[in-house]
Amino acid sequence: MQELKESNSVKDRNIAEMEGRISKLKKAESLELRKQKEIRIRDTEISRLNTELKKSQQALQDSRHHIKKLKQIRKKEIKGEGLPVKVVTAFTKEAIQQTMDMYGIKKGDVLLLEDSSGGAAGTAAILVEAGIRAVIVKDDISHAANDAFFQGNVAVLKNVVVHRFDDFATVEPKVLEQALSAWEEDAKKKRREQEHQHLASMLDEYRSERRRGLA
Repeated sequence: MQELKESNSVKDRNIAEMEGRISKLKKAESLELRKQKEIRIRDTEISRLNTELKKSQQALQDSRHHIKKLKQIRKKEIKGEGLPVKVVTAFTKEAIQQTMDMYGIKKGDVLLLEDSSGGAAGTAAILVEAGIRAVIVKDDISHAANDAFFQGNVAVLKNVVVHRFDDFATVEPKVLEQALSAWEEDAKKKRREQEHQHLASMLDEYRSERRRGLA
């Protein structure tokens, strides 16, 4: 009986000792897991900050590049060698908004539409409302967009030579003025034709009403 008690006592001590070891191991494991979690969180934050840093560095580099190009264009403008032209990559609301956000589009600006396809009256209206002077296109634009520009007195110029500087461009003053003059002559002719058609239509309507009154 005594031996059994002693045996049980030894077992109890062994169990207590093992439980103590297990408890210590669990605490050590918990601490290790916590450290690993903290390390993962730290590494994630470092990665995020590195990404943000690269974006900021790229934005700064782009900004310096744009300023350099603007200075070059400004020098050409002062010397009378070229007038600035803002480039819109596509005739879409998104591309127009991108140019507005980066460089601004204001009254009197001349724009180059790199891809003039796809734009409609609503897209043209954005530029008309901005008060731009002209758009230079490489290809034909839709009838609806062309009419919207015409009604807004915005010249649509084709086959005009521009000199590209990445996101910017210039056009020689004489070339631009010649193109604008040609467009204005065509616009005057078109307005006269429209006025003539309108008067003819009114006259036909008046005659029709007269005939109906006499009938």
